[in-house]
Amino acid sequence: MDDGSEISILQALAVDGKCLRGSGRTDGKPLQLLSAVSHHLRLAVAQEPIQEKSNEIPALKPLLDKLPKGALEGSMITADAIQCQQQSSRWLTQQLGADYLWGLKAIKRHLERAKIRLPKDFFSL
Repeated sequence: MDDGSEISILQALAVDGKCLRGSGRTDGKPLQLLSAVSHHLRLAVAQEPIQEKSNEIPALKPLLDKLPKGALEGSMITADAIQCQQQSSRWLTQQLGADYLWGLKAIKRHLERAKIRLPKDFFSL
């Protein structure tokens, strides 16, 4: 790939957390990893362990910091609803220059808040 297309590997990334089957921590719970998967390659390009007694939210920044500086500019990062945080969104757009698409769970109170803040034609429900 000498035409610069290798950078396209990072242009669309899916971020998701998973439990590592058969693993065990000191508290007996399985190891959880947050992974960034290239849509283009369908392979993980970075992984970050989720700290004990924590969740995926604080692992996002260290995960994406493992990728080459500036490589995510103009990229689309997708993740599930847990990453739908103002701080994460701001960091992705303002610091990394990436765009994001967060999932939104169909929990009534979340949908009502979203309907207030987003244009009416955004929803097909």
